[in-house]
Amino acid sequence: VEDAREAVARGVDGIIVSPSDTHRVDHLRRWSESGRPLVMVDRASAGLPTDAVVIDGPTAVEAAVDRLFDLGHERIAIVGEFSPAAEVERLFAALGEGMDGVDAFDFSPSITRLIGYVRAHRRRGIPLDQALIVGSGAYSIDAAEEATARALRQGVVPTAIVTTDNSMSLGAFRAVRASGLRVPEDLSFIGFDNQDWTEFAEPGISVIDQPAYSMGQQAARMLLDRIDGADSPPRIITEPATFIERGSVASRA
Repeated sequence: VEDAREAVARGVDGIIVSPSDTHRVDHLRRWSESGRPLVMVDRASAGLPTDAVVIDGPTAVEAAVDRLFDLGHERIAIVGEFSPAAEVERLFAALGEGMDGVDAFDFSPSITRLIGYVRAHRRRGIPLDQALIVGSGAYSIDAAEEATARALRQGVVPTAIVTTDNSMSLGAFRAVRASGLRVPEDLSFIGFDNQDWTEFAEPGISVIDQPAYSMGQQAARMLLDRIDGADSPPRIITEPATFIERGSVASRA
């Protein structure tokens, strides 16, 4: 969609897209202004009102952190992309004014999931330790592994880790295994996305499961509605995530 006019000329009636950056959307805006429909999946942009299908990331992570609190964990790390740093600072500035003032769609998916982590701590009255918020700076397995390993080397001692997407999950899990920590005996682990490797790892990884198939169906229906002439205001459909518990979570004695 870099050249909207070319795509229109080639007979493209509409597109479904999962943008890598919810702020840099000029190319998507050009497409939208061409008069052809656009539906976003997994991400919505406050800067580009359009149809979208997303999951309730804050609630999903909040529930996962709550589960760990119920098992006696209090030092819970979260590993996510969390970039740029200015966006994290903007989130915490907004949170300083109260949770109700935060518009989740104004942030990237990893940072919206951080909102759930903060919510769980505040509701339980457990102080936030910013050393436990581990940012990789990139959506990369290697970057997540390096950031997690660096945090562990520097003395960050969590009893559990929650991650914000599959790349972060695999990278963080590799770092934990390389450190010699045992899962779940030394450290409980909850990943994000139910990928094949999470089921076949030893132990099996407990995950927040995104309903990818259902989200794709919803996005396709929304796009076809627009192609058929629907002219209602932009809609954002929020799908719930589910928690799949396997062997990577244990009570903190």
